[in-house]
Amino acid sequence: MFSQIVQFRLMVEADADHFEALIDQMITWLQQRSGFIGYQLFRTGRDGIDLIHWQDEASCRAGLAAFLETGLAQALMALCESECSSFFGTCRRNV
Repeated sequence: MFSQIVQFRLMVEADADHFEALIDQMITWLQQRSGFIGYQLFRTGRDGIDLIHWQDEASCRAGLAAFLETGLAQALMALCESECSSFFGTCRRNV
């Protein structure tokens, strides 16, 4: 399994319900991508982390590249502060 982990912060003026509705749309989009395994969102207040799980690195990179071309990606990014961090890696231990 290969995963992308993104740490983000919603902008002060962002509507959390609107953000979560966009996340639901993103999940539907992801479910149609080859190699997609699952998605998890962790959020408290304005801070959040999402984990996107893929079968392999190639599927992850292709999915990310395709998603960044969508209006949905632009809408989500507009609700988040510009500084975020991403990590890509293979799961080494799963308990």
